[in-house]
Amino acid sequence: MRRIFGWALIACALTAALPGWAADRMTITPPVIEAARRVAVIAAGADKAAVVARAVEGPPAPKEVPAQLARRGDWFLDRAAAARLAAGRVRA
Repeated sequence: MRRIFGWALIACALTAALPGWAADRMTITPPVIEAARRVAVIAAGADKAAVVARAVEGPPAPKEVPAQLARRGDWFLDRAAAARLAAGRVRA
């Protein structure tokens, strides 16, 4: 993955905005996350709520949940993906 403007993007869910995209997710390896100057995580849908909560609020286990390495980044979640987060963590 090339760094563009210093960002690494972790896409937990891709929407229909990408016609012809064969996968419903994209995985970025831990070394890419750690090397990025800026990180953004995008997640949408209720099926992502458990893993989002584990990544953001769970006990440290980056080998099991690599997205935990992106905790320092900006997280863009729809209401369904954010449903299991503590109320104080969510901003509208």
